[in-house]
This record gives sequence, C-alpha cells and structure tokens, in this order.
Amino acid sequence: MRYFLDLSYKGTAYHGWQNQKNVVSVQEIVEKSLTLLLREPIKVVGCGRTDAGVHAKQQMIHFDTDILLEEATHLHKINGVLPFDIAAKQLYAVHDKAHAR
Repeated sequence: MRYFLDLSYKGTAYHGWQNQKNVVSVQEIVEKSLTLLLREPIKVVGCGRTDAGVHAKQQMIHFDTDILLEEATHLHKINGVLPFDIAAKQLYAVHDKAHAR
C-alpha cells in the first residue's frame, strides 16, 4: 500500500530535506522513524526539497508498506517517534501509482 504523509518541520537542525552524506536531513530522520515504527525498511519520496535550515509548513511525502495502517492511530504513533521539530499532520492511503511530486 502507498501512503501520503503531510509533514511540517522546523529545519534549523537539518541540512535540508534530502538525504546527504555526513549531515543530518529531514528525510533521513523520517525514514529512520518510520522504519523503527513499522519494523521494516521504509524509503520516502518528498514533493520537493528544502535547503539547510529552511522550515516547511507542508511537505507532502509518500512511502510504501505491506502493513495496513489505520490513519488516525498511526498518525499518532508516527508523531510519537518523530523528534519534536518534525510533525506529521495527516496520513492517508492513496492509489499505488500516486506520487508526492
């Protein structure tokens, strides 16, 4: 199943959205948090990128999992594993061809 996850974040502690070597990115933290929660490797795709230190009110991402997620319950759980400066605002199932970009 594919899910869209609507995020907001304060980017002060991050070197932008996209994974990069030797620096911490928002994408890295989100992937690690979802992997921890769902107990399977999760890779996410964002709707765009941000530069180092940039905040985002809305960053839509998608990810795939074989686990059926109950949207309200899992949204709460996702926020429980994310750091305080990244917030998941909405989670919903989408068609398997839907893309965050």
